[in-house]
Amino acid sequence: MSTDQHEVRGQSFLRYFGVVGLLFVAGMFCAALAVTQSISTLRWVSAGLIVAAGCVLPLLQWQLGFALDRSWVARYGRRTEPRRYWMVFLLTVVVAVFWGCLAIGFARS
Repeated sequence: MSTDQHEVRGQSFLRYFGVVGLLFVAGMFCAALAVTQSISTLRWVSAGLIVAAGCVLPLLQWQLGFALDRSWVARYGRRTEPRRYWMVFLLTVVVAVFWGCLAIGFARS
């Protein structure tokens, strides 16, 4: 994946939303099975899938050097608009950590 500014800025990365959605739905499905079947190992699999789903967006933004807006379009460059980039990036990390904490809390219960 090239991080050339002219190639990336304004480009949509909505296709990765499908990856996040698939991981999240798989995690929720495993959680539902774990609760109904009382399988504690499946709780950890569920937590792992949800944590992985939460890590996709921050890793993608870090790799690209562009923060994605709410439409998953590369808008704010790390070098060109550092304040906006870091603000969006940190918000993304906070949301990922929140979901990760909830998932791990579920797995421990």
